[in-house]
Amino acid sequence: MGVRIGISVVIGVAMQREIRVAIELPDQVTWLPSEA
Repeated sequence: MGVRIGISVVIGVAMQREIRVAIELPDQVTWLPSEA
């Protein structure tokens, strides 16, 4: 069970990092809709 908790924590940190990057780098996010 300890391993499962560790994996969930790593996934949570990765998701927070992705959200943080999306907020800090809006330029890379805004050009995606224009391409589509």
